[in-house]
Amino acid sequence: MQSHWMIALLALLYTGIYNLPFFKRLIQVSSEDGILPVGFLLAAVGLIFCLQMVLFSLLLWPKIGKGLIVITTLLAAPVMYAGWAYGTLFNYDMIENIMQTNQAEASSYFSLSATLVFLLTGLLPVVWIMNQRVQYRRWYKELAMRIGMIAAAAISLWGIAQFYYQDFAITGRNHTELRRLLSPFEFSKSTIKYVRANYFIDPTPFSVLDESPTLDPQQAPDVMVLMLGETARAQNMAYYGYGRNTNEYTAKHTMRVLPPTQSCGTATAVSVPCMFSFLSRSNYDADIAQNQDNILDIAQRAGFAVSWIDDDGGCKGVCARVPTITVPVDASDPLCDGHTCFDEVLVRELQQVLATPSEKPRLIVMHMIGSHGPTYYKRYPADFARFLPDCPRADIQHCSQQEIINSYDNTLLYTDFVLSGIIDTLAAHPQLNSQFVYISDHGESLGEDNYYLHGLPYDMAPEVQKRVPWYLWQNQGVSPDCPVDAATISHDNLSHTLLGLLGVQSSVYDPALDLFNGC
Repeated sequence: MQSHWMIALLALLYTGIYNLPFFKRLIQVSSEDGILPVGFLLAAVGLIFCLQMVLFSLLLWPKIGKGLIVITTLLAAPVMYAGWAYGTLFNYDMIENIMQTNQAEASSYFSLSATLVFLLTGLLPVVWIMNQRVQYRRWYKELAMRIGMIAAAAISLWGIAQFYYQDFAITGRNHTELRRLLSPFEFSKSTIKYVRANYFIDPTPFSVLDESPTLDPQQAPDVMVLMLGETARAQNMAYYGYGRNTNEYTAKHTMRVLPPTQSCGTATAVSVPCMFSFLSRSNYDADIAQNQDNILDIAQRAGFAVSWIDDDGGCKGVCARVPTITVPVDASDPLCDGHTCFDEVLVRELQQVLATPSEKPRLIVMHMIGSHGPTYYKRYPADFARFLPDCPRADIQHCSQQEIINSYDNTLLYTDFVLSGIIDTLAAHPQLNSQFVYISDHGESLGEDNYYLHGLPYDMAPEVQKRVPWYLWQNQGVSPDCPVDAATISHDNLSHTLLGLLGVQSSVYDPALDLFNGC
């Protein structure tokens, strides 16, 4: 096959298949008034095709071109499926989140439909590409032909712009997610950026923020359990006015419920390192956060016996310098299936920890699997399938929105049951001054505006992905009852509020960010 035909067919493949999420979203946003602008949509098809012609005119060269295109195509297929099914955008944060995903978490996204789509749009085109014998001209003729093709594409783009520039400019300005759906441009750029940042740049030296924090023994609790929630959004919590009683179990305890809290990110890989750091969301840098003290380091250096117990996908580097327990997923355990465990295992882990005396006060961080999707139905035992019908499958786009919400609400109900079990365990040790804090890492989309799961770029993510629950309990006295500004409360407050609750005095402490300072 002549190289120019190969370039044209690749451009057609990428326009018609791998950019389907782009066109799906474009149709949604351009027909909001009920009228489908056919001319504008055809112009968009022409624009994308011309861009692909330019791309593959630059990529397809002897020896290396076909290999690059095969790799790109194998990536483009699952990116297309995720974008079409869930509205996922593959920016830098999403690539980082994927690279930090463990096997059990990754397997939850596999389904029959995902496998079939990958076979048809990934492996099949790759087999076709690899079996094509591309014929190239002499180098100067080939170069001239490529320049001509790029020039023709540029002229075509100019022609399209003469008629539709204003439409494209306004639509693009109002819907910035569209450019992030362009394949393979966005995910390729983000992947290259991630690889460069993590493998080709010298690591930042570790920075000790405070070498000698101190502990006020009169204020420090004997044990604090910090429960890190997963994918719990504030909107579906009864504490915040939701119509279903998703807080049925903790309601029997004297809880201090803080206002819905602004998360630092929309994915675990961003939110967790950020919320445990002493950086704010506005100046957060992943490399800096990973290479300086976080709240666990400061608490440990002050005298706490700090530990991290994980029932989810890891601590994202936060627990790198403290003792860590990863809950075994042995299928012989009735709470586990060989891949993941129900969060009740954390209650059992806490009981075992408290059965052993400690000379130091304890800070125990527990990371629950919570409401991790898309397999929401695997996050709760059958007894907690309270809201029915639920969605017992991974490809949740094939369930009704109400079924998805039912499954999600069941996860919150079960989470509340687990949290109550943690509090009951602490209350069973009245001799200990105990504190319990629960806060989620980020929220979740459940089909609103055709978005599912989480991880959208922060500037365009809906509030349901960015508003999370935060509440606490103490067994001796009531939790601090200071007024909290609902408009400003965020993950930025967490580390400084924890320092105050723990009685840790440190140079990194900012009293303005401690929600209970002065109480």
